[in-house]
Amino acid sequence: MSVPCFELQRFPGARRSQPLYLAACCLLAAIALPVRAQFDRWYQLSEQAVQLKNQGNSAGALPVEQQAERVAETTWGPEDSHVALSLNVLGVLDTELEKFSDAETNLKRALAIFTKSEGPEGKDVATVDDNLGVLYQEVANYPAAEKVTQQALAIHEKLLGPNDINVATDAGNLALIFVDESRWAEAEPLYKKAIAIDQRLGKPDELSTDLGGLGSLYDNMHKFADAEQAFGQALLLDAKVLGQQHPKIGLDLFHLATAYQLEGKFALAEDAYGKAM
Repeated sequence: MSVPCFELQRFPGARRSQPLYLAACCLLAAIALPVRAQFDRWYQLSEQAVQLKNQGNSAGALPVEQQAERVAETTWGPEDSHVALSLNVLGVLDTELEKFSDAETNLKRALAIFTKSEGPEGKDVATVDDNLGVLYQEVANYPAAEKVTQQALAIHEKLLGPNDINVATDAGNLALIFVDESRWAEAEPLYKKAIAIDQRLGKPDELSTDLGGLGSLYDNMHKFADAEQAFGQALLLDAKVLGQQHPKIGLDLFHLATAYQLEGKFALAEDAYGKAM
């Protein structure tokens, strides 16, 4: 039986999403049967919580993962990686439910456990840093969000190389933090870095998201022709991958129409707005 490798989930919207669940797997080998039974129970509870979250039921997932965390702590002790896995999930769920204080407590505890077991540059450390970055951005603590997201980016670049999708995710999220702080010049190269990685890896969903982020950045910088180009590329990509009837096409058209309007291309804007409706 394999240990649950929780799927990486992504927040919807203009922001590039952070990993919500750890991709790390705990090794299972030659354990006593009573412990194996507890492992199975923890696995089942955590898997159920993830499924509920993926169905949009974070409120229902929270008590299930809380039970999983208690099973892990009783079985392996409070400093074990199984506990940290559950704490990370709890932190993500708390963030989505706007229980920000609980989220920070759980994520910081998970971070401490993984830092102790893996060292400060472990992959799971980077994942928890990512989730802390999402939390701090939600509460507008941008200096803290910047710090942990930069740490995650540095770890991922060192462990996975400069062309990994996790590096693109971190770069896109760091760009968005700079956008929130009106640090346009610092955000632009990060979006371009994320876009280049997305293109090399053939990741159309991520590429569309980052093109949209870059377009919004250019709107803020009053580079309306560049915004039009970025939004237009996102629209063409989504139409090819998702089809003309996908709901995201309407959002792409709305963004493109806004860029046209800001450029003074009112006829094109009107046409795009009409298609978006």
